[in-house]
Amino acid sequence: PIPAFCHVHYEKDVGGAQVWCKQGWAVATAHYNADSPIDISVGDGYNLALALVQWVRRLPFIDRTRMHIDGGSQGGYMALAMSADTFPVTSTTSDCPVVNWAYNFNYFEANRASARFPQEDISKSPLPVLCSVIMLTDWAYSIFGNDLSAETWYRLSPISYVERIANPVLLFCATGDMLVPMEQMTREHLRLHQPDEFPQGYVRDFDTLTVCPPARKTFE
Repeated sequence: PIPAFCHVHYEKDVGGAQVWCKQGWAVATAHYNADSPIDISVGDGYNLALALVQWVRRLPFIDRTRMHIDGGSQGGYMALAMSADTFPVTSTTSDCPVVNWAYNFNYFEANRASARFPQEDISKSPLPVLCSVIMLTDWAYSIFGNDLSAETWYRLSPISYVERIANPVLLFCATGDMLVPMEQMTREHLRLHQPDEFPQGYVRDFDTLTVCPPARKTFE
């Protein structure tokens, strides 16, 4: 039996998978097409990731006691979610994960106007990377509603279930991340953004944007 490397939510490229295959891992990742499009992670994407993990573990050549879970951004969130709801897991790598949806979606909402969303030509947005993902809020609202003060968003977030993650986790985050602001990670060592370098109206303050009381805690 060989260990499993599960890259959850986003599709891992073949070259990246081969790096792990050459080290003796069986790599599993989702594959999306027109008939099976990607779903938002807090929607059916969660069920798809869990199905992937469960399917891999049932394969006869897989060592069920050795599984690594990997993901980035929404996939980083999903790696933490799968680590909380799957056992046993050997280890997890979570790159720039969303850890607080209550804050992150309010951050998207508060900056819709600044990013000029929706925008057919993303390059014309003053916040192009942010503009390209704000539609995730609308996808999530279609499932859970748009009340961002509701505890639903807290319960969906790793900050609410971190104690259920029983395996070692290597987590990367970046102070300059425009999609997963560092403010949800820590209250320490933060460099204030320079307002004159951003469009008028851009905001990211944690306490201002986290309107759900239980969610007013950082991951650290």
